[in-house]
Amino acid sequence: TVGNTSAPKSVTVTNVGTTTVTFTGFVFAGTAAGDYLISSNTCGATIAPGANCAVGVSFKPITTGTRNAKLNVKNNGGGSPSSATLTGVGN
Repeated sequence: TVGNTSAPKSVTVTNVGTTTVTFTGFVFAGTAAGDYLISSNTCGATIAPGANCAVGVSFKPITTGTRNAKLNVKNNGGGSPSSATLTGVGN
């Protein structure tokens, strides 16, 4: 519902590399980036090889219709930022 915040959904972040990665930011991007918010974050400053952590993402649509964005996970690893595609429907 427009203006209401959803229960959070968990986005799992996994370090598939062989070295510790340092996080430099978690940011939303895309046409509806303002419709999403981070409600929790267990990631801390770094993540060890093979480890994972979770970012809770809530949806708070500002208008009706399909609302797309990405959660960009900025870090010092290769291929940064990693991203998760987010889709919600405001009604």
